[in-house]
Amino acid sequence: MSVDTGDYHQEIQTKSRFYTEDSSLIRMSKTTPTKIRTNSIIDVERIINIPFYNRYTGKTQVFSLYKNDDLTHRGLHVQLVSRTARTIGKALGLNTDLIEAIALGHDLGHTPFGHMGEKILDDILYRNTGRHFMHNVQSVRVLRNICPVGISLQTLDGILCHNGEFASQGLYPKDSKIHSFKDLDDVMEESYTKGADFVKHLVPSTLEGAVVRFSDMIAYLGKDRQDARKFALEQNIQYKNTNGISNSTIIKELTEDIVENSLGKNCIRLSDSMFKELQTLKNDNKEMYETPKEVERLGRTTDGVIHTLFNKMYDQFLKDIESGNRNSPIASHLEYLKRYQSDEKVYLDNYFHPISDKNVQNNQLVVDFIASMTDDYFYELSKLMYPDILKENNLEYVGYFNDTIKDERDPNNNKKRIDVYIKELHG
Repeated sequence: MSVDTGDYHQEIQTKSRFYTEDSSLIRMSKTTPTKIRTNSIIDVERIINIPFYNRYTGKTQVFSLYKNDDLTHRGLHVQLVSRTARTIGKALGLNTDLIEAIALGHDLGHTPFGHMGEKILDDILYRNTGRHFMHNVQSVRVLRNICPVGISLQTLDGILCHNGEFASQGLYPKDSKIHSFKDLDDVMEESYTKGADFVKHLVPSTLEGAVVRFSDMIAYLGKDRQDARKFALEQNIQYKNTNGISNSTIIKELTEDIVENSLGKNCIRLSDSMFKELQTLKNDNKEMYETPKEVERLGRTTDGVIHTLFNKMYDQFLKDIESGNRNSPIASHLEYLKRYQSDEKVYLDNYFHPISDKNVQNNQLVVDFIASMTDDYFYELSKLMYPDILKENNLEYVGYFNDTIKDERDPNNNKKRIDVYIKELHG
């Protein structure tokens, strides 16, 4: 990977003609911005002060059920996306506050256990209702229906269209489908009914949203490699064309390539060569996530233990709703959320909007509850509800000093070393 950044350093200080003005942001309810608290900054503040934002820190990015403080969780990931996107946005003369709002809210709808949990919920919801679950769509639902705090259309649009699992060489706002809240509702509904084949073609209506979508990929590609290195997974992988490429190199070269190829244009794009490099990086990383070691431990096959727990928990909570069991954890979940509206009927009408089918409403409530869980909460609840399943499958957290963890700074067996140390300490 190499980039000729060119002589554009004089241009990056100016405001782009494609800058999204704060005065153009559209809201459903009246908000009074000031010179200090602009419309975009208000979105940022509202996003970081809902409970779902707190839960980022307990949700896995890739590697689950490890007690290790150096691993990347979504709390760090959204910060990395924000930082990378604001760097690109500043260089292109865009609205960096709007970029921050989109970046910090883009994964609010993610499930426990990363994309594995997302895929399982999608399978169950589709089986029960014919509708799909996708974390980017759920992130908008969190901010519009579950915690309705009055986020602007442009921020919601950027969040909905961010899905970094689908790489594009260029994103052109002129191709956007969303120009009003009515459009947003329509696109959300099509996303539920058509799934990934529809969502992968969504394009943000602003350059700020497009920057976040690219930055999402930049942020996870290198950090996921660092996490894999922590567990020595990389030693069993033969990268195709990306050997030795570090996180810092990925950030630097993709960022500079985007700026060089997007400056002064109404699009965000990569060069042909860098887009090819991006695709290779993504393919190599996918291979890394699916190593036999991880597949076996987390039960990522369809009959695996995580899949079993998701299904049993989902079915039980659906029965609890249908029977009106107020002792169920899902009843407490809804009562907790009602605090966002003093009028319960108003809240519930908005919560299920525009869903009218009772079966779909009940399933959506279960999806909302499970998707909101952190890895820890899901695991602890599983221990209470299904202890035999966890015991039979030996599903437990890998501890700080477990000998399956190999620190890249310490090639020796950490477990043996700590055992020796403890014996020395206690005589």
